[in-house]
Amino acid sequence: MKLKKLVGWGVMLFLTGFVYLSNGWAADYTILYNFAGGDNGANPLGSLVTDGTAFYGMTSTGGSVNRGVVFKVNTDGTDYTILHSFGDGTVANDGIEPLGSLILSGSTLYGMTNANINPLPNPTNSTNTYGTVFKINTDGTDYTILHWFGNGSMLGGNDSAPHGSLILSGSTLYGMTSCGGAVGLGTIFKINTDGTQYAILHSFGGLPVRDGSSPTGSFILSGSTLYGMTQTGGVAAPGGVVFSMNTDGTDYTVLHMFNDGTVANDGWNPVRDLILSNSTLYGMTSLGGFFGGFDYTGYGVVFGINTDGSDYSLLHICGDGTVADDGENPHGSFILSGSTLYGMTYGGGSNGMGTIFSINVQPVNGVCGSSNGATFTSAPTSNLCSAGTPTTVSGSGPWSWTCQGVDGGTNASCSANLQAVNGVCGSANNQAFFTAPTSNLCSVGTASAVNGTGHWIWTCAGSNGGNTASCSASLEINGACGTSNGGTFTSAPTSNLCSTGSPSTVSGSGPWSWTCQGVNGGAIASCSANIQSQGVNGACGSANGEDLLKAPSSNLCSAGKASKVTGTGPWNWTCSG
Repeated sequence: MKLKKLVGWGVMLFLTGFVYLSNGWAADYTILYNFAGGDNGANPLGSLVTDGTAFYGMTSTGGSVNRGVVFKVNTDGTDYTILHSFGDGTVANDGIEPLGSLILSGSTLYGMTNANINPLPNPTNSTNTYGTVFKINTDGTDYTILHWFGNGSMLGGNDSAPHGSLILSGSTLYGMTSCGGAVGLGTIFKINTDGTQYAILHSFGGLPVRDGSSPTGSFILSGSTLYGMTQTGGVAAPGGVVFSMNTDGTDYTVLHMFNDGTVANDGWNPVRDLILSNSTLYGMTSLGGFFGGFDYTGYGVVFGINTDGSDYSLLHICGDGTVADDGENPHGSFILSGSTLYGMTYGGGSNGMGTIFSINVQPVNGVCGSSNGATFTSAPTSNLCSAGTPTTVSGSGPWSWTCQGVDGGTNASCSANLQAVNGVCGSANNQAFFTAPTSNLCSVGTASAVNGTGHWIWTCAGSNGGNTASCSASLEINGACGTSNGGTFTSAPTSNLCSTGSPSTVSGSGPWSWTCQGVNGGAIASCSANIQSQGVNGACGSANGEDLLKAPSSNLCSAGKASKVTGTGPWNWTCSG
């Protein structure tokens, strides 16, 4: 089925008020600019890109030779400017009739055209006539053609008739053609930004393999995964698919088949691009919807679908009567700002020439993360939300927080339990003390009071109410006197001073005293030994019994101390012990 081209120049439409969406959400719908046709351009079929102050886009018709233009317009709709008029004669073999959108990298715009200014070739001369890849600066300078597509034989030949926009990853551009490839149903290709290393990554097979056919849009890139759509193919001819594929051409997967009977009033024939927000893809179909099916063409829909193919839903059905002067047959992709999508329609509007519109998408509800319901010794700080933004974790346990949904979605209430830690004995456990220990009682938990006179017992109660550990310490050992205590000695004793502990120095000349310091710093025991009470028996020395002319003065005692020698002889003395 071919699209019926609407008559007129095309408009960017302006509406105020609210749009009723199929899911019940309301959206502010606003018109920023009306195309005027002629040199001004008409019938945009792509999306907009922005550098923050201006929008950049293309129209499929209008311009100096009615073959389309590249334009610039401020985000408030003012200062509309033509940057390039396709086929105006300034560039040889220039591309014409762009059917997609631009991409912006720095100050350079990249895009494609569906055809060339030259007439179609004959079968023997079939190169360089089926569209281009080009670049142009945002000020309109340095317009350059990077690649001319060739039509080949259309069956198993080269790419041809590119639709949609390119996507840039590093220095590589990715895009699609609606024709060419292995069976003539379109391809996915890549090319460097300098025009080198052109390669086909995938050829569409159409209905027989249900992988889609005739893509007319561009990609969304997330990591190394490309997401896109085809205009036809899938389960039904007026259908199309949403697909994903790795940038190296592997793992091509169909995520949704349009008009397959599973969704009431489903759209079909998507002709441009997707946009990704979080894990949700948003897009438009040019046909189907309220007047969908095989009897009527319909005016298209706005839809959302998760990147894994789940939760496909219709966000707006164009022309269903809920909006006066509604746009019809949306072409192109969205720009997302906050929770608002901006896009264009090919027709409809107050002038019947198309519109620029905005739509608020359904906000994403906050979803609790893996910390929800878990137990922690301190407030959790990570994995609070799997979707949305967490509030501050509050309380002393159990902890509570909310996961605020993206774009103002409702809050999810989440919590985590306070984890009970078992009490663990500290280094004072099993030690000996003279007095009850007061420190190092617990390495984890809180100690109870130490009680008793030894052995001492306490418990280490676990943090946050955990189980208790039973701990104890032995009674410290006092110093005790040894066997020398109370004994008698002729000289200070040097052994057996203490039976427990370490002795101090023995002092004095008798009785002797010392202390036995207890083990582990225990109290001191006072110990002593007496000087031998009987002394040492005197013993006569060699002077005893000798005949001496005068009183002897030496060798009086061999043991003890001699008394004074008295008299005139014989002499007497005593040897005191």
